[in-house]
Amino acid sequence: MHSPPELETLLGHTHWLRALALQVVGDADAAEDVLQETWLAVLRNPPREASDENGLRAWLARVTRNIALRALRSSARRRAREVRGARRETQESDAGPVVHPFDCAFWQRELMDAVMALDEPQRVVVVLRYLEGLQPEEIARSLGVSGTAVRSRLNRALTSLRLQLERKHGKKNADWTSALILLAAPPRGSGPALGALLMKAQAKVAVVLFVIASVIGVGWLVDTSTEEPAEALAHDRAELVEPSAQELVDAVLPARDERRSEAPVERADRDVAADRVAPPVVEIGGVVRDTEGQPVPGVSVVFGGAGDAPLAAGRTDAAGAFRMPFPARSGRLTVRDSERYVLLFDEVIGEDLPTRELSIIVAARRDYAGIVVDADGQPVPGARLRIEMDDGTLRGLRLGVQRTTTPGWLGKSGPDGSFEFESVGWSPGLHIVARSAGFELVELELPRSASSGLLVQFPSIAHGAGGIEGIVVDAKEEPVRAATVFFGQQVAQTAHDGRFHLEGPERMAGTLIALARGKLPGELELGADGRPVNGAAEIVIRLAGDPPSIRGTVVDAQGEPLHLAKVWTSDGRPLGVRLEKRSISTFEDLLGDAGDATRSSRHQYTAADGSFELTGLLPQAIYELHSLHPATLELLSAEVSAGTEDFVFRFQDSESMRRVAGHVLSSGGAPIEGVHVLRWRVGVGAQGDVRTPWALEPVVATDADGFFEFERLCTEGVHLYPSSQHTRGKIFELAAFDDIENIEIRLPSRCSFQVLLERDPLEADAFKILDADGGTMRYTIQYGKTAEGSYVSSSGSGPAGLADGKSEVVQVDDTARTIVLYLQGVEVRRVPIELEPNGVKLIRL
Repeated sequence: MHSPPELETLLGHTHWLRALALQVVGDADAAEDVLQETWLAVLRNPPREASDENGLRAWLARVTRNIALRALRSSARRRAREVRGARRETQESDAGPVVHPFDCAFWQRELMDAVMALDEPQRVVVVLRYLEGLQPEEIARSLGVSGTAVRSRLNRALTSLRLQLERKHGKKNADWTSALILLAAPPRGSGPALGALLMKAQAKVAVVLFVIASVIGVGWLVDTSTEEPAEALAHDRAELVEPSAQELVDAVLPARDERRSEAPVERADRDVAADRVAPPVVEIGGVVRDTEGQPVPGVSVVFGGAGDAPLAAGRTDAAGAFRMPFPARSGRLTVRDSERYVLLFDEVIGEDLPTRELSIIVAARRDYAGIVVDADGQPVPGARLRIEMDDGTLRGLRLGVQRTTTPGWLGKSGPDGSFEFESVGWSPGLHIVARSAGFELVELELPRSASSGLLVQFPSIAHGAGGIEGIVVDAKEEPVRAATVFFGQQVAQTAHDGRFHLEGPERMAGTLIALARGKLPGELELGADGRPVNGAAEIVIRLAGDPPSIRGTVVDAQGEPLHLAKVWTSDGRPLGVRLEKRSISTFEDLLGDAGDATRSSRHQYTAADGSFELTGLLPQAIYELHSLHPATLELLSAEVSAGTEDFVFRFQDSESMRRVAGHVLSSGGAPIEGVHVLRWRVGVGAQGDVRTPWALEPVVATDADGFFEFERLCTEGVHLYPSSQHTRGKIFELAAFDDIENIEIRLPSRCSFQVLLERDPLEADAFKILDADGGTMRYTIQYGKTAEGSYVSSSGSGPAGLADGKSEVVQVDDTARTIVLYLQGVEVRRVPIELEPNGVKLIRL
């Protein structure tokens, strides 16, 4: 049983509740009045329990919204009376015709005819929204479509209604626009009520016509922005209120400027009208904090879209808080203070008003420099350096928020071993990691203050007795750094001076092999005594020449070059030894140029002119090449000799090409919009699954009804892989469907959560996730974009780690029901969970 929340907890929500009130009433003084009434209401009738933070926020938002709307309706009625009085006084002036309230019945009928003339999908959502009073999310669930689809149909419906009235009665006809104003602000207590204009059985229709008239005649603000947390909207059905005139009267059609030029009014009327139609100022706000959780005052915060100038700006106060107008468009919140701070985490915002507190994380700027040396103090050139953040610190910077980036800084020591890092964001637990061939990894914690005298020293490597030592050189007798040397199952890498050491092998006789990028392999035979059989006094492995390649072009049936066609070979000389990287299994993997991920040794995607080049091949070898059509997934294969310069893959239209279409639905049967449907070719050679490239355009994605279509697709050996941000990807074989033009794919929703051990951070060091049947579930962790520019993720079903009582943000299916905590492999306790598809749930234990 949960106890009522403490007063301090409630008052902690003041900032965003004030913003919510201001958004509804549009006036700072009125918003303060609403906030005070909210706290009085909360003190009189506090929530009986606070199950979690989201539930409390939803309850507070509902109370604030209802108080604000009551205040807004009261103000609207008062202003409506003022407007009617002003109209009566100027009825004989040149301000234009005034519509008698009884004339509204005629316009109600006109509007009803326009509603009935809408297409069925649009008519249904209009009736459900304005007659039944359902929120877009509720309509979406009722119809089995997405919320985006509902809003899109509403917008098209309201635009259609407006255009119908304009075509029938004229865009500049003051009769129908004035009548709609009366419908938007019906009199109360004087004159006939709106419901009295119709029969009693038509009263509900009158209400919906009042609302629709307000929407198409004067603009509707509520449906185009998010006014409160989604949790509050989902529970507010019983307390729905009619939209007030102040919310609705925004821009009477025709535009206000056109009306003003056609029908001048007295100064008093213009003042009343301007006061009535002034739109509320919608603002966004948040807090800027550093990596130690402290607020950062006095920094500039800007909101801007991609490639655009800033759309809004603000400045943090003494508490690190900022506010600025919300442009009602997607963009990014960042800080501008590069002299003092480094931005670690910004905020990406959609077109809807954010419902959570925005949090920007910055770190104090520090510059570091130093030198890398070996155990003897000699400089180590070319050492790879990376500055990383401690896991516990990183996971705690923004709890409950999916990470899109992983802070990190890359560097490399120069010829004299020196290195330099500028604009590093300092945080507790920040350390530098150094790697270099022939040395063990070294870590060094960075000081809080900037430093130019850091010393990174690799320790000496203790070699056991009976090992093999030598050097690898190129054709010019220059030492080769970072070459891979192996003898049997023993593997080593050469240091910066080309030298290597292999621990004592079980047998001494055999072939010593060295491989390096861009060079042909070097081999040296050793005798039973471990010495070269060629009689040399020292073990020297020489690499000579450049590896051959295969160059060619991929074209379609008409001879036009194909862009992003995959070309690969699964052939290669096996290494016969296991290396750390799984992708390296052949000589060719180590010989080819890996500087470009799309042009590696054994596979790549064609350039815009259809060209390709497979590098790092062995002389006199014949390779089986495969090519995959980027659109249809047709497969071609051929045997090609290393060194071939002008090979051509030509695709032909195959009889196996067919139209493939269908729908992607949730596990409950609702259509899912925006799902990317990727295509796979499975079981091609030793490489196995082959996926079409993510960069392929146009991307095939489901529409509002969950529908997708491929005009032509090879059906042999092809699988579909639907994937989106909110669903778990799953592979479906085309051959498993009876009708490939009417496929139905069901996907479970993807939920995100983060575990926080508040009671005792040392209680557990890992956890598992179970479904309703107690089965272990797979999960995915997105680590964000690294300093190298690549996105990193991992998945599995084993225990997920906890650092300082905090997990990463974990993604799992909506069937998850239990978290099992472990400490050193022993179960500690089980915790039931309930997850939701939207947002990140912070599970505090």
